[in-house]
Amino acid sequence: SRPPIKDKKQKSQALANSTHLDKGANVITWLDSDTLVAGCQDHAIKLVDLEKTFLIKQSIMTDFKLPTCIDSSSHLILAGCEDSILRLYDTRSGSKSAG
Repeated sequence: SRPPIKDKKQKSQALANSTHLDKGANVITWLDSDTLVAGCQDHAIKLVDLEKTFLIKQSIMTDFKLPTCIDSSSHLILAGCEDSILRLYDTRSGSKSAG
């Protein structure tokens, strides 16, 4: 087991060098200091654990067009996609809505 990486820049660089987002990420943002939100080429939004494993914690919102922008605040993720629909996902409850 490797020691945790604390610096966000180091975490981003380590993720870029990893193969866990093998289809590539279109857009990325931080959910919290240890979790990256990636809008991926496979049309999924993935939560990536950067504290210990650099593995995908969860794939969410996989039933839509390619994500073109994402933003997060605390436990909420807002995604804009190629189909011009905004989607909101709550990481605590797992609920999602579109509008």
